[in-house]
Amino acid sequence: MTPDNGDATSAEPSEGDVVTSSSAAPARATTAWTELHMHGNGLYTLSPTLYTQYNFLTSLRVSNNRLTTLPPAIRKMRSLVLLDLSNNKITKLPAELGLLVSLQSLYLHSNLLRALPVEFGNLHQLTELTMEGNMWENPFHMFRDKSVIAYLRDQRKLPPPGERPWRQARGETGAAPEGSGDGVTVLTWNILADKMATSKQYGYCPEWALAWDHRKGLILKEILKYDPDLVCLQEVEGQQFHYFFLPELRNMGYDGLYRPKARARTMPSPESMTVDGCAIFFKSSKFSLIEERVLEFSTLITTRPDVQQAPDLLNRVMPNDNIAVVAKLQHLGNPRRSLLLANVHLTWHPDMADVRLIQTAMLCDELRGLAFPTVPAGATITDNTPQLFPVLLCGDLNALPDSGAHALLQHGHINAELHPELTGRQYGNAYTAARLTQAFKLTSAHIAVADAEPAFTNHTTRFTDTLDYIFVDKSGFDTVAALGTVSPQDLEWRVGFPDQHFPSDHVPQVARLRWKIGTGRDFS
Repeated sequence: MTPDNGDATSAEPSEGDVVTSSSAAPARATTAWTELHMHGNGLYTLSPTLYTQYNFLTSLRVSNNRLTTLPPAIRKMRSLVLLDLSNNKITKLPAELGLLVSLQSLYLHSNLLRALPVEFGNLHQLTELTMEGNMWENPFHMFRDKSVIAYLRDQRKLPPPGERPWRQARGETGAAPEGSGDGVTVLTWNILADKMATSKQYGYCPEWALAWDHRKGLILKEILKYDPDLVCLQEVEGQQFHYFFLPELRNMGYDGLYRPKARARTMPSPESMTVDGCAIFFKSSKFSLIEERVLEFSTLITTRPDVQQAPDLLNRVMPNDNIAVVAKLQHLGNPRRSLLLANVHLTWHPDMADVRLIQTAMLCDELRGLAFPTVPAGATITDNTPQLFPVLLCGDLNALPDSGAHALLQHGHINAELHPELTGRQYGNAYTAARLTQAFKLTSAHIAVADAEPAFTNHTTRFTDTLDYIFVDKSGFDTVAALGTVSPQDLEWRVGFPDQHFPSDHVPQVARLRWKIGTGRDFS
């Protein structure tokens, strides 16, 4: 990639080679080499091919050349772990370099730099940064190592995001008419527990933006912006519920209920208040609480008659203290409009897809007993079976749209070939892939309106995908609209959430629903 060299055409290096020639071949899917060394070649610039065809590189060394700058296209090299720009004549670095959040080693010594872009505050994984031998101006002359990254991180100010668009169902123009009583707006959100909002976990976020005193106001404002009738929050600590959310939302016309994860029962009071759990809020002018349930999956296991013949229930599901909170609500304007609102947060570990699927099945089994109280356990439910309560199932499933947990909710069963999570596991006769079913006619709100889940609901430097859902019972509701995701423009300079405007690593999911006629049971 020396000047006027054109695109590279030579053969791909063999496995184990380190490329030192400027005529290396572009990457292919089977590329084994990931390092490129071009030091001491007298380079004035780098070929654009580097950023388009070599963005698989993890190490790029271009020291001891005559480079004066790098182009913004450097942003495409997201896999870089090491970048050596030392001993050049670089006077300015592009802000886009701050998007390479995988960087661990960055060598900038012996150049002509006077300042660093504030976007370098994103480079939280840097363990080595060399700065000596430049022309640093104030305040950069005070730094000699990676401590400058924390300084830049805390100085950075991001623009506020735009409004997220609504995804409308076909033939719909919005929610039910105002004041008609036919509309229900539901919001679910993993708000990020205070004890988990650490610089170690979210090193790209300023410490002041991670502080609960900063985030709590943003969370409350975001909830109220959508004027939801029903709210499901996950990762709510006990002290946050009792001393912030409940009093604040009561002032805005809501009532609520909350349960922490099961471990809180074994802890003394001060410590138990820091355990996170699930909270439900509802507009007290619109709904009354008939009954509430907390479902501890680890406890439900002990009530199963086949537990001794299902070792994975004991060994894999029981150690996880995840819960679901269920509220049986009645509409105050129409006694026949009652519902079951379930708020769940499933286990997070990547190796526990089978546990998430079993937890989902257990939740559906418990909801079945509440929604069909006259139907004996194990009896077949048909289209003619009276369902007393339609279900709204919300929460952070920690499961992707192609997972077995999602398939069970969306389709009512799973295909073992597509979802092999239970293969080789021993969960008892009821929890085999062939027998795993649920009784409700559920659909994800986003699939109902747009035939697809959003691109993501969780965004960090390590992971960006969809984990959070609102599943709607089609026997009781039509889905009118679902809130779309954050725009690409607002993500361009955001390497991950949270930040000063996004108070959690998740974004809230909101759906506008319409009651179907004749729904629910009259409790008046």
